[in-house]
Amino acid sequence: MKYINAFYFSTISMITIGYGDITPQTTVERFYVTVIALLGSCVFSYIVNTIGSIFQEISNKEAAFK
Repeated sequence: MKYINAFYFSTISMITIGYGDITPQTTVERFYVTVIALLGSCVFSYIVNTIGSIFQEISNKEAAFK
């Protein structure tokens, strides 16, 4: 239980989500929130990378056109 709590607080702090007004109360809730937070940050990173790749591809095509 101590390790799940420590992992929860370190993960939420590193991802900079914050603790907010509504927080998980049980160990299962903390584990669930930690997994969802990690998954959400991975999805967000993938989306930002994909958008960056699209802009880079557009820029390369414009440079090749000139």
